[in-house]
Amino acid sequence: MANISWREYRAAVGLELKARSNRFGANEFYSLLLAAMRTADSSNIAALKQVFPQVFEQLGKRYNAPAGCLTDQELEAYEAWLRGEAK
Repeated sequence: MANISWREYRAAVGLELKARSNRFGANEFYSLLLAAMRTADSSNIAALKQVFPQVFEQLGKRYNAPAGCLTDQELEAYEAWLRGEAK
């Protein structure tokens, strides 16, 4: 069983409140999941990979792609963002 600290719990509550107040979109679930996968220890990454195999596969592809971009369109959008032209 995981030993979740009070601070970790409070951080989760803060993220939930942001989600409920629409301060981030519905797709943020995957952003949080990807962040968890990127920082997970070996036992937690194994559990996440088992439950979310397609997300883990996408993470691997994006991790090894330039700037995480899988298509030319994504890379163009990223380059526009770097130039300060992104919407």
